[in-house]
Amino acid sequence: MNSSAKRLLQALTLLARYRFAHRLCLRLAKRYGSKVFGSRCRIIDTNLRLCFPHLAEAEIIQLRQQNLLSTLAGYLDTIYYFSRPLALMAQDYELHNIEVVERIRGQNKGVLLLGGHFTCLDLAGIAVAFQLPITVSYRAHDNPELDAMICLARRRWANKLVSSKRPREMVASLRRGELLWYAPDQDVGSDGSVFSPFFNIPTATTLAIARLAQLGRAAVVPISFYRRARDGKIIVEFGPELHCPGGKPELLVDQYNQFLEHKIRAHPEQYLWAHRRFKTRPDGVADRYR
Repeated sequence: MNSSAKRLLQALTLLARYRFAHRLCLRLAKRYGSKVFGSRCRIIDTNLRLCFPHLAEAEIIQLRQQNLLSTLAGYLDTIYYFSRPLALMAQDYELHNIEVVERIRGQNKGVLLLGGHFTCLDLAGIAVAFQLPITVSYRAHDNPELDAMICLARRRWANKLVSSKRPREMVASLRRGELLWYAPDQDVGSDGSVFSPFFNIPTATTLAIARLAQLGRAAVVPISFYRRARDGKIIVEFGPELHCPGGKPELLVDQYNQFLEHKIRAHPEQYLWAHRRFKTRPDGVADRYR
């Protein structure tokens, strides 16, 4: 990110603390968003072309612009609630199918909530925390200043944060009967992963999903969320409990990817496409991002 892009991002961050300024921020983002994201735009375009091969190039560019706005809108809201009472959001969300989780909690079992990197992730976390005590696993951001800010913000609503690089703590959390939010939809390499279909692409997906559930003696429940266009509310949906047929962990991974893909297709502009999701390839398959 060059110096002008950093100054623009700093300006957006300052304005984001004031709700009345959000429309101005989004207008700035619409005009200069590609400068803020820089090379990430190429990653977004590559991912969209891979996942939606039927779209024309003009449609890919339009979807990318919508995605940039959605990503920045989520960032602005995260900054806003960083310094505001969380109760201000009390009327701005809906939880659907929460009884799935409540039934499992009634059995004194831990719940592994399998989420994804949608653009309103932190707002969805706040919404769930209004109703359920949750422990949040996270992967440290490459930018230490941004990582510190994100962690401070999440500690306001999460019961506890646990690094995804500390699996023993994650297992202990589940064994205590806690709800552990885990988003395994990022490429962590081939070690401990399996290639599972995701948008008809063999995609490296961590087998930690199955290991955590087994060692933590926990139920597995997928969770998705999106910002509803007509009123801006955050809609959180708990899916049906996932199982590991025949004790085969790769089948549990397949179920998760199928669930996630289905939810992304419903709101493709609200998924965080800026990650190199298809970076790890099977032997002999070319790098998608070169």
